[in-house]
Amino acid sequence: MEEYNDIPYQHSNGCSRCNSPEYEPGYPFRLCKACRKKLSRYPVKKEIIWAAIGIGVILIVSIFRLPGYFKAGVGYMKGKKLAEEHKYVSAEKCFKATLKEFPDHTGAMLNLIIASYFNENEAQADSLLALAGGKTIPSDDEDLQAMLNIINEHLSQSDIQDTLVARMLADIAEDTAAYRAKLDSYVVAAPYDLAAKTALAYTYAELKNYTLADSLSAQVIHEAPLLRAAYYERLSALRDLKRYKEGLQLAEDLLSQNTESIQALMTLTSFQLRLNMDKQALITIKQAAALAPEDNSVLFMTALACHYNHQQNESDRILTKLRNRPDADTGSIALLQNFITDKVSYKN
Repeated sequence: MEEYNDIPYQHSNGCSRCNSPEYEPGYPFRLCKACRKKLSRYPVKKEIIWAAIGIGVILIVSIFRLPGYFKAGVGYMKGKKLAEEHKYVSAEKCFKATLKEFPDHTGAMLNLIIASYFNENEAQADSLLALAGGKTIPSDDEDLQAMLNIINEHLSQSDIQDTLVARMLADIAEDTAAYRAKLDSYVVAAPYDLAAKTALAYTYAELKNYTLADSLSAQVIHEAPLLRAAYYERLSALRDLKRYKEGLQLAEDLLSQNTESIQALMTLTSFQLRLNMDKQALITIKQAAALAPEDNSVLFMTALACHYNHQQNESDRILTKLRNRPDADTGSIALLQNFITDKVSYKN
């Protein structure tokens, strides 16, 4: 007689285990009542039990972490959408939230570099670029690669390229003739050094040579359209030259790069007020206030815009708020008071 080895009969017309014709109907696997009872008590190896427990633990942990993964993923995609709309303040918050949950998220880090740059935080962008040195950019994201290359190039143009000249200038006081002469001669010898040109534009603005400051900063913008420091130098020069319409257009160009730039919004407000575009100025500065409601400079410009829109109570309220702050700037407060009491006209 053949010894039974507990292997079910694969092609049996009865019980798949003992071939008894008395199998229990209604089950997908044919077994008689006795075999079904025996198999239900069949011992399971410990390895299988522990493997099942391990899988269960992993599944439970995954279920609990799933909302975090989902939230981070949604936040990252929201950040990318905001960046596409040039809303970099909001985008930066999304990318930072993603990195808080997943510090190794390459996409969030690389996009945060771009957001940091357009939010005028060059130090953060530079630091992140160093950290991201070994990270691989997705091959299908050509726009990200192109923008990172541009940002990297512009960051390299933020410092004077000749380190020897930079050290020599650092040893000379900026408000001296020696400093200006050294910087001027270097720019003549190295017209490609945009950081030096921007610094020279600032130097000439301090000397009230606004025409030359405007010319130098315009050259820099032409060479590097995303070098934001040069925009602010030229905007300052155009303001002092009273070329307000040009300044308005340049401020709008700058704001188009980052529609949430606090500094650009305040600058645009300034030119709108000087061109008697008072209603538009109030709308513009309220955008900045929504992003940075406690910023002293934003509060200053908000009070000014309210004054020219005949909202004197709100101007006075903001003035009082600024005056009561621990870090109150008495000079700025006195100037604001003169503006909103019409002792001095902001628009002249």
